[in-house]
Amino acid sequence: METTVPETPARQFGLIETTIIVIVIGLTALFAIPRFEARTELPVVERAIRFGEWVKSHQSARYRKGLEFSAHVDQFHETQSSERQVPFEFSLEPIEVDGRRHWEMTLIRREEGSSFGGYRIVWDNQGFNRTKSTVPHALLPVDLLEQIEG
Repeated sequence: METTVPETPARQFGLIETTIIVIVIGLTALFAIPRFEARTELPVVERAIRFGEWVKSHQSARYRKGLEFSAHVDQFHETQSSERQVPFEFSLEPIEVDGRRHWEMTLIRREEGSSFGGYRIVWDNQGFNRTKSTVPHALLPVDLLEQIEG
C-alpha cells in the first residue's frame, strides 16, 4: 500500500508580508535620503567656508598693512599667486566695508541644485557670523562648530 503525501501549495507573499516590506523600504528611504542629501551638500558648504577664510585672511593682511578693508575680491589677487574664485554654487553680494572698522561678506546659495534651498553664509572681520548666516547647522563642519561654541 502506497501512501501519498498531500502536496503543499507553493508559498506566496501575502498582503501582510508585502505591506511589511513596503513599510521597511519606506522607513529606510525616510532616513537615508536626507543623510545622502546632507552628504552631497557638505563639500559645497566647505568650499564656501574656505573661500570665506581666504577673504578674511586677505582683509586681515590689508588691516595689518594699514590699508582699508577692500570691497572687491579682485584686489586680493595682487598678493596671491593663484586666483580664488567664488564657489559656483553661490553668488557673492557686494562686500560691505566701513573703512578700517568693519567689513562683511555674504555668499548666497543658489536654490537650484540644493535640496536645502537657498541659504546665506556670512563672514566679517570677526570670522564666520553664525547669527546672520542661515546655513543649516547640520551642514557646518565640526571644526567650525568647535570654534563658534568654544
